[in-house]
Amino acid sequence: NHGIKLDPASEILSCNGTKEAIFHITMLLDWSAGGEIFIPSLSYPVYEASAALHGVPFRYLPLKEENNFLPDLGIITDEEWAKCRFFWINTPHNPTTAIADVSYLQKLVRLAEKHDFIICADECYNDIYYKEKPASILDCADSQNWILFRSLSKRSHMTGYRCGAIISRNKEIIAAFERMRAP
Repeated sequence: NHGIKLDPASEILSCNGTKEAIFHITMLLDWSAGGEIFIPSLSYPVYEASAALHGVPFRYLPLKEENNFLPDLGIITDEEWAKCRFFWINTPHNPTTAIADVSYLQKLVRLAEKHDFIICADECYNDIYYKEKPASILDCADSQNWILFRSLSKRSHMTGYRCGAIISRNKEIIAAFERMRAP
């Protein structure tokens, strides 16, 4: 629990596993005006596959040990940020297990608000931990600039069951995902 209240009718949407939702998010934007998707250099292949299939340029962000295997937000220029439309973050990260803390996520949210991009937070492993509960984009709940992908199958050891959720304060994104579904 992150101490926030969400409207299940407009801020939470179940999905047929997060893989389906992650793949389809690229279809939510009109890319004709340009823009890029920022992807960690070591990441879930579906981020890149979706961008490539839809003809959307993407930029790899290096993951280095000296940055705790998280993208270095300080090396990205304002000109580069201006091109970003989606920024993928996977925390806890697979396979490095790197965890973005609250201050990192807050900094990323401030950048998203400043440069008008959406943080795509893949937190499919967020409910699997031993000691301290990992931070979540939900800890930055007031922003409209994030969308959270949560997998129920990972935490419940039911990977073949294809059960997940999309969560966002951005009701337009949730509504757009809902419109993509078959009636």
